[in-house]
Amino acid sequence: MQKYRKYMIIYAFLLCFRFWISQSNSYIHPDEQLQSLQIIAGKNLGWKVELPWEFTSEEPIRSMLPLYLMLLPAFYTAKATCHEFCKPDTIYLLARFTMFLWSLAIDFSISRIVPPTKKWKCLILYSSSFLACSFQTHTISNSMETVFTFLTIMFLSKLAVSSVNSRSSYLLSTAASISTTIGIFTRITFLAFVFVPFVYYGFQWLKTNRKNKLSLFKHIFFMICSCVLVSSLCVYEDYKFYGKFTITLLNNISYNSRVENLALHGIHSKNQHFLVNVPLLCGPLLFVFSLWNLRSAHAWFWIFPVAVLSIFPHQEARFLLPAVSLYVVFAAQHIRSRFLLLLFIIYSTVMSVFYGIMHQNGVVPSVVELGSILRDNGLLNHASVSHHPATIYYWRTYTAPTWMLARPNSSPVDVVQLYNYSKEQSLSLFWDDYFKSQLAEKESSGVASSDTLSFPILVCPVALLQSEEDMKGLQLLRYIPYHVDLDDADELPLADLIRNHGIGIYAAKKN
Repeated sequence: MQKYRKYMIIYAFLLCFRFWISQSNSYIHPDEQLQSLQIIAGKNLGWKVELPWEFTSEEPIRSMLPLYLMLLPAFYTAKATCHEFCKPDTIYLLARFTMFLWSLAIDFSISRIVPPTKKWKCLILYSSSFLACSFQTHTISNSMETVFTFLTIMFLSKLAVSSVNSRSSYLLSTAASISTTIGIFTRITFLAFVFVPFVYYGFQWLKTNRKNKLSLFKHIFFMICSCVLVSSLCVYEDYKFYGKFTITLLNNISYNSRVENLALHGIHSKNQHFLVNVPLLCGPLLFVFSLWNLRSAHAWFWIFPVAVLSIFPHQEARFLLPAVSLYVVFAAQHIRSRFLLLLFIIYSTVMSVFYGIMHQNGVVPSVVELGSILRDNGLLNHASVSHHPATIYYWRTYTAPTWMLARPNSSPVDVVQLYNYSKEQSLSLFWDDYFKSQLAEKESSGVASSDTLSFPILVCPVALLQSEEDMKGLQLLRYIPYHVDLDDADELPLADLIRNHGIGIYAAKKN
Protein backbone atom coordinates (compact mmCIF):
# COMPACT_ATOMS: atom_id res chain seq x y z
CA MET A 1 0.00 0.00 0.00
CA GLN A 2 2.80 2.41 0.88
CA LYS A 3 4.39 1.68 -2.47
CA TYR A 4 1.38 3.00 -4.38
CA ARG A 5 0.52 5.89 -2.06
CA LYS A 6 1.78 8.51 -4.53
CA TYR A 7 -0.35 7.07 -7.34
CA MET A 8 -3.42 6.89 -5.11
CA ILE A 9 -3.06 10.58 -4.19
CA ILE A 10 -2.74 11.59 -7.86
CA TYR A 11 -5.71 9.43 -8.80
CA ALA A 12 -7.82 10.90 -5.98
CA PHE A 13 -6.97 14.42 -7.21
CA LEU A 14 -7.99 13.48 -10.77
CA LEU A 15 -11.28 12.07 -9.48
CA CYS A 16 -11.98 15.36 -7.69
CA PHE A 17 -11.23 17.21 -10.92
CA ARG A 18 -13.59 14.89 -12.81
CA PHE A 19 -16.33 15.46 -10.25
CA TRP A 20 -15.85 19.23 -10.51
CA ILE A 21 -16.17 19.03 -14.30
CA SER A 22 -19.29 16.88 -13.92
CA GLN A 23 -21.04 19.69 -12.03
CA SER A 24 -20.35 22.33 -14.68
CA ASN A 25 -22.82 23.69 -17.25
CA SER A 26 -20.85 22.78 -20.38
CA TYR A 27 -22.79 21.40 -23.31
CA ILE A 28 -20.85 19.11 -25.65
CA HIS A 29 -23.61 17.91 -27.98
CA PRO A 30 -27.39 18.55 -28.21
CA ASP A 31 -28.12 14.82 -27.87
CA GLU A 32 -26.99 14.88 -24.23
CA GLN A 33 -30.15 16.86 -23.49
CA LEU A 34 -32.61 16.16 -26.28
CA GLN A 35 -32.20 12.37 -26.37
CA SER A 36 -31.87 11.84 -22.64
CA LEU A 37 -33.01 14.33 -19.99
CA GLN A 38 -35.67 15.87 -22.24
CA ILE A 39 -37.30 12.46 -22.76
CA ILE A 40 -37.33 11.36 -19.11
CA ALA A 41 -38.51 14.78 -17.86
CA GLY A 42 -41.47 14.71 -20.21
CA LYS A 43 -42.40 11.16 -19.22
CA ASN A 44 -41.78 11.22 -15.46
CA LEU A 45 -42.61 14.81 -14.54
CA GLY A 46 -45.30 15.60 -17.11
CA TRP A 47 -43.59 18.78 -18.30
CA LYS A 48 -44.09 20.24 -21.75
CA VAL A 49 -41.12 19.19 -23.89
CA GLU A 50 -40.21 18.99 -27.55
CA LEU A 51 -39.28 15.41 -28.47
CA PRO A 52 -36.62 14.79 -31.14
CA TRP A 53 -37.45 12.84 -34.27
CA GLU A 54 -35.63 9.74 -32.97
CA PHE A 55 -38.57 9.26 -30.57
CA THR A 56 -41.48 10.55 -32.67
CA SER A 57 -41.02 8.92 -36.09
CA GLU A 58 -43.12 5.97 -37.23
CA GLU A 59 -40.08 3.76 -36.64
CA PRO A 60 -38.35 5.16 -33.50
CA ILE A 61 -34.67 4.28 -33.22
CA ARG A 62 -33.86 4.82 -29.54
CA SER A 63 -34.45 2.24 -26.83
CA MET A 64 -35.64 3.33 -23.38
CA LEU A 65 -33.91 0.82 -21.08
CA PRO A 66 -30.40 2.35 -21.49
CA LEU A 67 -31.94 5.77 -20.78
CA TYR A 68 -33.56 4.47 -17.62
CA LEU A 69 -30.28 3.02 -16.39
CA MET A 70 -28.55 6.32 -17.09
CA LEU A 71 -31.09 8.79 -15.71
CA LEU A 72 -33.80 7.29 -13.51
CA PRO A 73 -31.57 7.26 -10.39
CA ALA A 74 -31.25 11.04 -10.69
CA PHE A 75 -34.98 11.60 -11.25
CA TYR A 76 -36.03 9.26 -8.45
CA THR A 77 -33.57 10.92 -6.07
CA ALA A 78 -34.92 14.35 -7.01
CA LYS A 79 -38.52 13.20 -6.52
CA ALA A 80 -37.70 11.68 -3.13
CA THR A 81 -36.00 14.83 -1.86
CA CYS A 82 -38.29 17.48 -3.38
CA HIS A 83 -41.48 18.17 -1.47
CA GLU A 84 -43.45 20.12 -4.08
CA PHE A 85 -41.39 21.33 -7.04
CA CYS A 86 -38.32 19.56 -8.42
CA LYS A 87 -35.90 22.21 -9.59
CA PRO A 88 -34.61 21.38 -13.10
CA ASP A 89 -31.08 22.48 -12.26
CA THR A 90 -31.06 20.08 -9.27
CA ILE A 91 -32.13 17.21 -11.53
CA TYR A 92 -29.49 18.24 -14.04
CA LEU A 93 -26.67 18.16 -11.48
CA LEU A 94 -27.90 14.84 -10.09
CA ALA A 95 -27.90 13.38 -13.60
CA ARG A 96 -24.34 14.58 -14.16
CA PHE A 97 -23.34 13.09 -10.80
CA THR A 98 -24.90 9.80 -11.88
CA MET A 99 -22.73 9.90 -15.01
CA PHE A 100 -19.72 10.54 -12.78
CA LEU A 101 -20.58 7.35 -10.89
CA TRP A 102 -21.00 5.45 -14.16
CA SER A 103 -17.54 6.64 -15.23
CA LEU A 104 -16.11 4.91 -12.17
CA ALA A 105 -17.28 1.62 -13.68
CA ILE A 106 -14.76 2.25 -16.47
CA ASP A 107 -12.02 2.88 -13.91
CA PHE A 108 -12.88 -0.36 -12.14
CA SER A 109 -12.87 -2.24 -15.44
CA ILE A 110 -9.45 -0.84 -16.31
CA SER A 111 -8.05 -2.02 -12.97
CA ARG A 112 -9.27 -5.54 -13.76
CA ILE A 113 -8.32 -5.69 -17.44
CA VAL A 114 -4.69 -4.50 -17.42
CA PRO A 115 -1.79 -6.30 -15.71
CA PRO A 116 -1.52 -5.44 -11.98
CA THR A 117 1.89 -3.79 -12.48
CA LYS A 118 0.35 -1.38 -15.04
CA LYS A 119 -2.91 -0.68 -13.18
CA TRP A 120 -2.08 2.68 -11.61
CA LYS A 121 -0.33 4.01 -14.69
CA CYS A 122 -3.33 3.17 -16.86
CA LEU A 123 -5.83 4.59 -14.36
CA ILE A 124 -3.94 7.85 -13.98
CA LEU A 125 -3.39 8.40 -17.70
CA TYR A 126 -7.01 7.64 -18.54
CA SER A 127 -8.31 9.79 -15.66
CA SER A 128 -6.18 12.70 -16.80
CA SER A 129 -7.69 12.56 -20.31
CA PHE A 130 -10.48 14.91 -21.29
CA LEU A 131 -12.38 11.83 -22.48
CA ALA A 132 -12.88 10.78 -18.86
CA CYS A 133 -13.34 14.29 -17.44
CA SER A 134 -15.59 15.80 -20.10
CA PHE A 135 -17.31 13.20 -22.27
CA GLN A 136 -17.92 10.51 -19.64
CA THR A 137 -19.60 12.95 -17.25
CA HIS A 138 -22.19 14.02 -19.82
CA THR A 139 -25.59 12.37 -20.33
CA ILE A 140 -24.85 11.19 -23.85
CA SER A 141 -25.40 7.71 -25.28
CA ASN A 142 -21.77 7.46 -26.42
CA SER A 143 -20.67 7.69 -22.79
CA MET A 144 -22.90 4.79 -21.78
CA GLU A 145 -21.71 2.86 -24.83
CA THR A 146 -18.15 3.31 -23.52
CA VAL A 147 -19.17 2.10 -20.06
CA PHE A 148 -20.69 -1.10 -21.45
CA THR A 149 -17.72 -1.62 -23.77
CA PHE A 150 -15.30 -1.65 -20.85
CA LEU A 151 -17.60 -3.79 -18.69
CA THR A 152 -17.95 -6.34 -21.48
CA ILE A 153 -14.19 -6.49 -22.04
CA MET A 154 -13.63 -6.90 -18.30
CA PHE A 155 -16.08 -9.81 -18.09
CA LEU A 156 -14.62 -11.45 -21.20
CA SER A 157 -11.02 -11.07 -20.01
CA LYS A 158 -11.84 -12.75 -16.70
CA LEU A 159 -13.92 -15.43 -18.37
CA ALA A 160 -11.05 -16.28 -20.74
CA VAL A 161 -8.81 -17.40 -17.87
CA SER A 162 -11.46 -19.08 -15.73
CA SER A 163 -12.50 -22.72 -15.64
CA VAL A 164 -15.84 -23.41 -17.30
CA ASN A 165 -16.76 -25.66 -14.38
CA SER A 166 -16.56 -22.91 -11.77
CA ARG A 167 -19.63 -21.02 -10.57
CA SER A 168 -17.91 -17.67 -11.16
CA SER A 169 -17.46 -18.46 -14.86
CA TYR A 170 -21.24 -18.77 -15.29
CA LEU A 171 -21.71 -15.41 -13.62
CA LEU A 172 -19.07 -13.90 -15.90
CA SER A 173 -20.56 -15.30 -19.10
CA THR A 174 -24.04 -14.14 -18.08
CA ALA A 175 -22.75 -10.69 -17.14
CA ALA A 176 -20.90 -10.41 -20.47
CA SER A 177 -24.07 -11.32 -22.33
CA ILE A 178 -26.19 -8.81 -20.39
CA SER A 179 -23.75 -5.92 -20.82
CA THR A 180 -23.37 -6.73 -24.52
CA THR A 181 -27.12 -6.78 -25.10
CA ILE A 182 -27.70 -3.48 -23.27
CA GLY A 183 -24.74 -1.98 -25.14
CA ILE A 184 -26.25 -2.96 -28.50
CA PHE A 185 -29.60 -1.42 -27.55
CA THR A 186 -27.74 1.72 -26.41
CA ARG A 187 -26.05 2.21 -29.79
CA ILE A 188 -25.88 -0.22 -32.69
CA THR A 189 -22.21 0.74 -33.23
CA PHE A 190 -21.45 -1.10 -29.97
CA LEU A 191 -21.04 -4.28 -32.02
CA ALA A 192 -17.98 -2.83 -33.75
CA PHE A 193 -16.27 -2.11 -30.42
CA VAL A 194 -16.76 -5.56 -28.88
CA PHE A 195 -16.23 -7.72 -31.98
CA VAL A 196 -12.43 -7.97 -31.59
CA PRO A 197 -12.60 -8.53 -27.78
CA PHE A 198 -15.11 -11.35 -28.31
CA VAL A 199 -12.86 -12.98 -30.92
CA TYR A 200 -9.65 -12.41 -28.94
CA TYR A 201 -10.88 -13.59 -25.54
CA GLY A 202 -13.22 -16.15 -27.08
CA PHE A 203 -10.35 -18.04 -28.68
CA GLN A 204 -8.44 -17.94 -25.38
CA TRP A 205 -11.49 -19.28 -23.56
CA LEU A 206 -12.06 -22.09 -26.07
CA LYS A 207 -8.36 -23.01 -26.05
CA THR A 208 -8.25 -23.17 -22.25
CA ASN A 209 -11.42 -25.26 -21.95
CA ARG A 210 -11.47 -27.21 -25.21
CA LYS A 211 -11.79 -30.53 -23.33
CA ASN A 212 -14.98 -29.45 -21.53
CA LYS A 213 -17.31 -29.24 -24.52
CA LEU A 214 -20.48 -29.88 -22.53
CA SER A 215 -19.68 -27.04 -20.11
CA LEU A 216 -18.87 -24.77 -23.05
CA PHE A 217 -22.30 -25.43 -24.55
CA LYS A 218 -23.90 -24.73 -21.15
CA HIS A 219 -22.16 -21.35 -21.05
CA ILE A 220 -23.26 -20.51 -24.57
CA PHE A 221 -26.82 -21.53 -23.65
CA PHE A 222 -26.76 -19.26 -20.59
CA MET A 223 -25.44 -16.38 -22.70
CA ILE A 224 -28.15 -16.83 -25.32
CA CYS A 225 -30.88 -17.02 -22.66
CA SER A 226 -29.54 -13.86 -20.96
CA CYS A 227 -29.45 -12.07 -24.31
CA VAL A 228 -33.04 -13.07 -25.12
CA LEU A 229 -34.33 -12.04 -21.67
CA VAL A 230 -32.64 -8.61 -21.73
CA SER A 231 -33.71 -8.03 -25.33
CA SER A 232 -37.30 -8.88 -24.37
CA LEU A 233 -37.11 -6.42 -21.48
CA CYS A 234 -35.83 -3.70 -23.83
CA VAL A 235 -38.64 -4.37 -26.32
CA TYR A 236 -41.22 -4.39 -23.51
CA GLU A 237 -40.03 -1.04 -22.13
CA ASP A 238 -40.11 0.40 -25.64
CA TYR A 239 -43.64 -0.94 -26.08
CA LYS A 240 -44.76 0.84 -22.89
CA PHE A 241 -43.16 4.13 -23.95
CA TYR A 242 -44.11 4.24 -27.63
CA GLY A 243 -47.52 2.61 -27.19
CA LYS A 244 -46.88 0.07 -29.93
CA PHE A 245 -44.72 -2.95 -30.59
CA THR A 246 -41.46 -1.82 -32.16
CA ILE A 247 -37.89 -3.10 -32.21
CA THR A 248 -35.79 0.04 -32.07
CA LEU A 249 -32.63 -1.92 -32.77
CA LEU A 250 -33.92 -3.00 -36.20
CA ASN A 251 -35.31 0.46 -36.88
CA ASN A 252 -31.88 1.92 -36.12
CA ILE A 253 -30.15 -0.46 -38.54
CA SER A 254 -32.72 0.28 -41.22
CA TYR A 255 -32.39 4.05 -40.82
CA ASN A 256 -28.59 4.17 -40.77
CA SER A 257 -28.23 1.84 -43.74
CA ARG A 258 -29.66 4.52 -46.05
CA VAL A 259 -27.19 7.13 -47.27
CA GLU A 260 -29.99 9.63 -47.91
CA ASN A 261 -30.87 9.54 -44.20
CA LEU A 262 -27.25 10.06 -43.10
CA ALA A 263 -26.98 12.96 -45.56
CA LEU A 264 -29.51 14.84 -43.43
CA HIS A 265 -26.96 14.87 -40.59
CA GLY A 266 -23.91 15.70 -42.69
CA ILE A 267 -21.70 13.78 -45.10
CA HIS A 268 -18.01 13.55 -44.28
CA SER A 269 -14.95 12.22 -45.99
CA LYS A 270 -14.29 8.50 -45.42
CA ASN A 271 -10.97 9.53 -43.88
CA GLN A 272 -12.60 11.87 -41.35
CA HIS A 273 -12.25 9.47 -38.43
CA PHE A 274 -8.61 8.54 -39.01
CA LEU A 275 -7.34 11.94 -40.16
CA VAL A 276 -9.38 14.30 -37.96
CA ASN A 277 -11.34 12.64 -35.15
CA VAL A 278 -8.70 10.21 -33.85
CA PRO A 279 -5.99 12.95 -33.68
CA LEU A 280 -8.47 15.29 -31.96
CA LEU A 281 -9.36 12.76 -29.26
CA CYS A 282 -5.91 11.22 -28.81
CA GLY A 283 -3.82 14.38 -28.96
CA PRO A 284 -0.08 13.73 -28.50
CA LEU A 285 -0.74 10.07 -27.69
CA LEU A 286 -1.24 9.63 -31.41
CA PHE A 287 2.55 9.23 -31.60
CA VAL A 288 2.59 6.04 -29.53
CA PHE A 289 3.44 4.14 -32.70
CA SER A 290 3.36 0.67 -31.15
CA LEU A 291 -0.43 0.96 -31.07
CA TRP A 292 -0.45 1.25 -34.86
CA ASN A 293 1.34 -2.09 -35.28
CA LEU A 294 -1.20 -4.52 -36.72
CA ARG A 295 0.71 -7.46 -35.28
CA SER A 296 -0.36 -6.26 -31.82
CA ALA A 297 -3.76 -7.30 -30.44
CA HIS A 298 -4.04 -3.92 -28.72
CA ALA A 299 -3.93 -2.21 -32.12
CA TRP A 300 -6.88 -4.24 -33.41
CA PHE A 301 -8.99 -3.36 -30.36
CA TRP A 302 -9.23 0.25 -31.57
CA ILE A 303 -8.32 0.18 -35.28
CA PHE A 304 -11.03 -2.32 -36.22
CA PRO A 305 -14.01 -0.31 -34.84
CA VAL A 306 -12.64 2.95 -36.28
CA ALA A 307 -12.27 1.26 -39.68
CA VAL A 308 -15.82 -0.13 -39.50
CA LEU A 309 -17.30 3.25 -38.53
CA SER A 310 -15.33 4.87 -41.36
CA ILE A 311 -17.51 2.98 -43.83
CA PHE A 312 -20.45 5.21 -42.94
CA PRO A 313 -20.39 8.73 -44.42
CA HIS A 314 -21.58 10.53 -41.26
CA GLN A 315 -18.62 10.69 -38.90
CA GLU A 316 -18.53 12.60 -35.60
CA ALA A 317 -15.68 12.48 -33.10
CA ARG A 318 -17.95 11.29 -30.26
CA PHE A 319 -18.72 8.10 -32.21
CA LEU A 320 -15.16 6.94 -31.48
CA LEU A 321 -15.30 7.45 -27.72
CA PRO A 322 -15.07 3.73 -26.75
CA ALA A 323 -12.25 3.01 -29.22
CA VAL A 324 -10.15 6.03 -28.29
CA SER A 325 -10.67 5.40 -24.57
CA LEU A 326 -9.20 1.95 -25.12
CA TYR A 327 -6.37 3.56 -27.07
CA VAL A 328 -5.51 5.79 -24.09
CA VAL A 329 -5.52 2.82 -21.69
CA PHE A 330 -3.27 0.77 -23.96
CA ALA A 331 -1.01 3.79 -24.61
CA ALA A 332 -0.30 3.92 -20.86
CA GLN A 333 1.23 0.45 -21.15
CA HIS A 334 3.44 1.37 -24.10
CA ILE A 335 4.42 5.01 -23.66
CA ARG A 336 8.07 5.63 -22.82
CA SER A 337 8.58 9.32 -23.49
CA ARG A 338 8.05 11.65 -20.51
CA PHE A 339 7.94 14.60 -22.91
CA LEU A 340 5.04 13.00 -24.81
CA LEU A 341 3.31 12.32 -21.50
CA LEU A 342 3.71 15.97 -20.47
CA LEU A 343 2.31 17.16 -23.80
CA PHE A 344 -0.71 14.90 -23.37
CA ILE A 345 -1.41 16.20 -19.85
CA ILE A 346 -1.23 19.81 -21.07
CA TYR A 347 -3.43 19.00 -24.07
CA SER A 348 -6.01 17.18 -21.92
CA THR A 349 -6.11 19.98 -19.36
CA VAL A 350 -6.82 22.58 -22.05
CA MET A 351 -9.44 20.38 -23.71
CA SER A 352 -11.05 19.53 -20.35
CA VAL A 353 -11.45 23.21 -19.52
CA PHE A 354 -12.78 24.02 -23.00
CA TYR A 355 -15.20 21.09 -23.42
CA GLY A 356 -15.87 20.46 -19.75
CA ILE A 357 -16.42 24.04 -18.55
CA MET A 358 -16.67 26.69 -21.28
CA HIS A 359 -18.14 25.00 -24.35
CA GLN A 360 -21.71 26.30 -24.85
CA ASN A 361 -21.61 27.03 -21.11
CA GLY A 362 -24.39 29.64 -21.23
CA VAL A 363 -27.19 27.55 -22.73
CA VAL A 364 -28.22 25.59 -19.62
CA PRO A 365 -28.01 28.59 -17.21
CA SER A 366 -29.98 30.71 -19.71
CA VAL A 367 -32.87 28.22 -19.66
CA VAL A 368 -32.76 28.16 -15.85
CA GLU A 369 -32.80 31.99 -15.79
CA LEU A 370 -35.70 32.07 -18.24
CA GLY A 371 -37.60 29.61 -16.09
CA SER A 372 -37.13 31.93 -13.13
CA ILE A 373 -38.23 34.98 -15.16
CA LEU A 374 -41.30 33.21 -16.53
CA ARG A 375 -42.24 31.86 -13.09
CA ASP A 376 -41.96 35.34 -11.58
CA ASN A 377 -44.34 36.62 -14.28
CA GLY A 378 -46.87 33.83 -13.70
CA LEU A 379 -46.30 32.14 -17.06
CA LEU A 380 -45.44 28.70 -15.69
CA ASN A 381 -48.63 27.92 -13.83
CA HIS A 382 -51.80 26.34 -15.16
CA ALA A 383 -53.65 29.66 -15.11
CA SER A 384 -51.25 31.04 -17.72
CA VAL A 385 -53.17 29.24 -20.47
CA SER A 386 -55.13 32.46 -20.98
CA HIS A 387 -51.93 34.36 -21.79
CA HIS A 388 -51.15 35.12 -25.43
CA PRO A 389 -48.66 32.75 -27.08
CA ALA A 390 -45.13 33.71 -26.06
CA THR A 391 -42.01 32.76 -27.98
CA ILE A 392 -38.39 32.43 -26.92
CA TYR A 393 -35.88 32.47 -29.77
CA TYR A 394 -32.48 30.79 -29.43
CA TRP A 395 -30.04 31.96 -32.09
CA ARG A 396 -26.51 30.71 -32.77
CA THR A 397 -26.48 28.33 -29.79
CA TYR A 398 -26.93 24.62 -29.30
CA THR A 399 -30.55 23.52 -29.05
CA ALA A 400 -32.00 24.71 -25.75
CA PRO A 401 -32.98 21.96 -23.26
CA THR A 402 -36.56 23.16 -22.93
CA TRP A 403 -37.38 20.61 -20.23
CA MET A 404 -35.52 22.88 -17.79
CA LEU A 405 -38.26 25.51 -18.14
CA ALA A 406 -40.54 23.10 -16.24
CA ARG A 407 -43.56 24.20 -18.29
CA PRO A 408 -46.94 22.61 -17.67
CA ASN A 409 -48.53 21.12 -20.78
CA SER A 410 -50.94 24.08 -20.94
CA SER A 411 -48.11 26.63 -21.05
CA PRO A 412 -48.36 29.23 -23.86
CA VAL A 413 -44.55 29.54 -23.94
CA ASP A 414 -42.82 28.05 -26.98
CA VAL A 415 -39.12 27.82 -27.73
CA VAL A 416 -37.90 28.20 -31.32
CA GLN A 417 -34.35 27.42 -32.43
CA LEU A 418 -33.18 29.67 -35.26
CA TYR A 419 -30.97 27.31 -37.24
CA ASN A 420 -28.95 28.84 -40.10
CA TYR A 421 -30.48 32.30 -39.62
CA SER A 422 -28.39 35.38 -40.37
CA LYS A 423 -28.30 38.32 -37.96
CA GLU A 424 -30.64 40.32 -40.21
CA GLN A 425 -33.12 37.46 -40.49
CA SER A 426 -33.10 36.79 -36.73
CA LEU A 427 -33.64 40.44 -35.72
CA SER A 428 -36.28 40.91 -38.40
CA LEU A 429 -38.19 37.87 -37.12
CA PHE A 430 -37.82 39.08 -33.53
CA TRP A 431 -39.28 42.55 -34.22
CA ASP A 432 -42.06 41.24 -36.47
CA ASP A 433 -43.11 38.88 -33.69
CA TYR A 434 -42.84 41.67 -31.09
CA PHE A 435 -45.13 44.07 -32.97
CA LYS A 436 -47.64 41.30 -33.67
CA SER A 437 -47.77 40.35 -29.98
CA GLN A 438 -48.16 44.00 -28.94
CA LEU A 439 -50.98 44.45 -31.44
CA ALA A 440 -52.76 41.28 -30.26
CA GLU A 441 -52.43 42.37 -26.62
CA LYS A 442 -53.75 45.84 -27.44
CA GLU A 443 -56.76 44.41 -29.30
CA SER A 444 -57.67 42.09 -26.42
CA SER A 445 -57.12 44.50 -23.53
CA GLY A 446 -57.41 47.87 -25.20
CA VAL A 447 -53.80 48.84 -24.43
CA ALA A 448 -50.37 47.37 -25.04
CA SER A 449 -48.77 46.36 -21.75
CA SER A 450 -45.62 48.21 -20.74
CA ASP A 451 -45.17 47.05 -17.16
CA THR A 452 -44.97 43.30 -17.73
CA LEU A 453 -42.51 41.06 -19.50
CA SER A 454 -42.67 41.58 -23.24
CA PHE A 455 -42.35 38.83 -25.81
CA PRO A 456 -40.63 37.48 -27.78
CA ILE A 457 -37.31 36.90 -25.99
CA LEU A 458 -34.04 36.46 -27.85
CA VAL A 459 -31.12 34.41 -26.49
CA CYS A 460 -27.78 34.53 -28.31
CA PRO A 461 -24.02 35.09 -27.79
CA VAL A 462 -23.39 38.70 -26.77
CA ALA A 463 -20.47 38.91 -29.21
CA LEU A 464 -22.96 38.92 -32.09
CA LEU A 465 -24.86 42.01 -30.88
CA GLN A 466 -22.15 44.57 -30.19
CA SER A 467 -23.11 47.52 -32.40
CA GLU A 468 -25.57 50.26 -31.46
CA GLU A 469 -27.62 49.43 -34.52
CA ASP A 470 -28.03 45.82 -33.37
CA MET A 471 -28.99 46.84 -29.83
CA LYS A 472 -31.46 49.53 -30.89
CA GLY A 473 -34.68 48.89 -28.97
CA LEU A 474 -33.25 45.89 -27.10
CA GLN A 475 -32.54 45.53 -23.41
CA LEU A 476 -30.31 42.91 -21.82
CA LEU A 477 -32.29 41.03 -19.17
CA ARG A 478 -29.54 38.63 -18.10
CA TYR A 479 -25.89 38.04 -18.94
CA ILE A 480 -24.24 34.63 -18.46
CA PRO A 481 -20.42 34.69 -18.79
CA TYR A 482 -17.91 32.11 -20.04
CA HIS A 483 -20.01 30.89 -22.95
CA VAL A 484 -17.59 29.99 -25.75
CA ASP A 485 -18.06 27.95 -28.90
CA LEU A 486 -16.48 27.63 -32.31
CA ASP A 487 -19.72 27.66 -34.31
CA ASP A 488 -19.72 31.45 -34.66
CA ALA A 489 -16.21 31.66 -36.09
CA ASP A 490 -17.73 32.36 -39.52
CA GLU A 491 -19.45 35.47 -38.11
CA LEU A 492 -16.60 36.93 -36.03
CA PRO A 493 -12.90 36.29 -35.45
CA LEU A 494 -12.20 33.76 -32.70
CA ALA A 495 -10.39 36.45 -30.66
CA ASP A 496 -13.58 38.57 -30.59
CA LEU A 497 -15.67 35.59 -29.54
CA ILE A 498 -13.34 34.85 -26.63
CA ARG A 499 -12.98 38.51 -25.60
CA ASN A 500 -16.77 39.05 -25.71
CA HIS A 501 -17.60 35.66 -24.24
CA GLY A 502 -20.97 35.01 -22.72
CA ILE A 503 -24.60 34.67 -23.67
CA GLY A 504 -27.35 37.27 -23.34
CA ILE A 505 -31.11 37.15 -22.77
CA TYR A 506 -32.71 40.05 -24.63
CA ALA A 507 -36.18 41.57 -24.77
CA ALA A 508 -37.65 44.73 -26.26
CA LYS A 509 -37.22 47.85 -24.14
CA LYS A 510 -40.30 48.97 -22.24
CA ASN A 511 -42.20 51.88 -23.75
